[in-house]
Amino acid sequence: MKYHEPELKEVIKQFEQLLNRTPDKPEHVITFKIFLRQLLRVKPKQINLPAAEIIAVLKNDKPQIFRTLKLQSTDIAYLHYLTNINMDYHTANKKLTSLKESLN
Repeated sequence: MKYHEPELKEVIKQFEQLLNRTPDKPEHVITFKIFLRQLLRVKPKQINLPAAEIIAVLKNDKPQIFRTLKLQSTDIAYLHYLTNINMDYHTANKKLTSLKESLN
């Protein structure tokens, strides 16, 4: 099934670009904090927001950035929520790939 969710499609594309272009160093955590805030503002109409999948991929692909986000999450509610989501990396990757294919 195809879904028309241009805002979600764009945010997933931005996430992939961040993963490819941003080094896994704590000084780049602000870039991901801004992205995660933007992600939570997306309101898909037909499907669920893939927050758990994105966090699982981030945790696996950028462990230093994830660890820094986790440390900073004690004072920031949305970060605390996101960094405490647990999902298997391979399942998350599979779901994101499937989701990308279903977005037109």
